Amino acid sequence: MSIATTLKTFNIGKAKDANGKEIDPEVGWTTGLVMWVAFRHFRRVHETHHDSILSTTTRHPTQYGATLTPRSDKSVELIKAAAEELEVAI
Repeated sequence: MSIATTLKTFNIGKAKDANGKEIDPEVGWTTGLVMWVAFRHFRRVHETHHDSILSTTTRHPTQYGATLTPRSDKSVELIKAAAEELEVAI
């Protein structure tokens, strides 16, 4: 729902430098390791427990900047109303 709301209320564009010129993102990939606890085993004999750790590698695009600008005056009103509801200063 938050993605749909963002797409509805904002124009999303390239990041801009200090002079207002658009910055083309550098295309690249990064990898990482994700680990998570799968489940917990209980051993009644020794009265101990341990977590089973699973891991996997991930691949995702490198970070890049963007600009978000409201699509319309109505969008600005919606954004301000949402911020007030969440008690966020904009």
